[in-house]
This record gives sequence, structure tokens and C-alpha cells, in this order.
Amino acid sequence: TTTTAAMTAPTPTTSATAAPTTDANPSLENKTTITTTAPQKKQWISQDQMKDICPQVTLADYQLIGVNWLALLHEMKVDVDGKGKTETNVNGILADVMGLGKTVQTIAFLAWLHSKHNASAAAAAAAVEKETP
Repeated sequence: TTTTAAMTAPTPTTSATAAPTTDANPSLENKTTITTTAPQKKQWISQDQMKDICPQVTLADYQLIGVNWLALLHEMKVDVDGKGKTETNVNGILADVMGLGKTVQTIAFLAWLHSKHNASAAAAAAAVEKETP
């Protein structure tokens, strides 16, 4: 049985305003606004999905949470100028004590990303084939 749970990201936007405290960088204006936008609803990556993608790998629960966190960050964008013109990705670092599986989490995330990309490419190719007479 496959169980999926809805993953809810922060609602529409979260804003933060920072004012420079020194004259070290005169190119900064009086304040910089950074707005973060996350997807509204996403499905968690399950152990079953990871087994399909990486059959020889079994992730611990905390490792699967790390893979899902990386996937959430991958979907997030930051509106740097507050006007929607300059958007960039959100980045994060997996950090914990040695031996808890940061490498396997990263490899599992990259494998999931690869499978997601292949599924999207296959769906696009099927749509093009359908439209071609």
C-alpha cells in the first residue's frame, strides 16, 4: 500500500527587510526586500517512490525527511527585488554529525530529480506525438 501525505509549504509569500548597518557597502540602498515564494501543495517523496528510483538503497526516516527538504527547497524561488523581475533559487545545506548519511540523501535527491525530469520529458514527448498528424 502506498501512502501519500500532502506537504504544505508556507502560504504565498514571506518577506524580510534588511537595512545595512554600516557604510561598508555604499552600493546598497537604504533597504533590501527579499520575498520567498514556495509551492502551495506538494506530495511527499515516499519510501516506495525511493525504492522504485533507487532499488538498492533504503533510507532511514530522518534521511527521507532530508530528501524531502531538499526537494522542497528545489521548488522554492526567491524574488530578490520584490517586483518579480529578479528571481533565484533557494539553497540549503545538509549539516549534521558525521555518519548520518548526508551523501546518500544527496544521491537519493539527485536520483529523484533525474527520474522526475525523465517523467516530464516522456510526458512532453507523448503530448507532441499526440498532436502530430
